[in-house]
This record gives sequence, structure tokens and C-alpha cells, in this order.
Amino acid sequence: MGAECGEDLAIENAMSPTPVDRLRAWREAGGVAGPRRNPIEKLSDNPTSLRAAVTAMCFDCVGQDADPAWQWRVGNCECSTCPLHAVRPHQNQVGRRAPAVVTDGE
Repeated sequence: MGAECGEDLAIENAMSPTPVDRLRAWREAGGVAGPRRNPIEKLSDNPTSLRAAVTAMCFDCVGQDADPAWQWRVGNCECSTCPLHAVRPHQNQVGRRAPAVVTDGE
């Protein structure tokens, strides 16, 4: 009986993916979160979320993903007359140097 269990375990181990195979599959699937989605796509998952709505609005205002550094632009938004200015996302970016993708075009 013990030999049979050992044989079954050996067969099961031979059939299970290796850690490298599991990592490869995880990376191909886009990691834990899957493929990257912009804030407007994320808003469709939870349309009643105020935070998601504000982030999507700011993302849309700065030109959507035409700018790869949209988070920096939102955080450093100078439109103080905007009603969402005080609650905009990425305010931790205020005062940081602009990313290279922003400074190259200016």
C-alpha cells in the first residue's frame, strides 16, 4: 500500500507545473491584476464609486492616455477653479520633478 501511494505522488508531481511554469503563466496573464486598465475602464466596474468617478474625470481632462505621465499631470493640475481640484487623485505628485516623458516635449 505504501509503494502505491508513493507511485501516485510521483505521477502527480510529474504532472503538476513547475514553479517556473506557474510564473510564466502568471506573467502571460498580466500578473495579479491582469492587463492594465485606464480609470474610465475601471469606473465601468463600479459606476457608483465617487473616487473612481473623480479619477476618471481627471484622467479625461488631462488628455487620457495620450500622455504616459497622466498621474503627474493630474497631481500638478493648476486649474484651481475646477470643483474637483481639492479632491483630485495623485496629489502626492505635487512638487516632484516632471517625468522625462513630460519634459522631452516642452
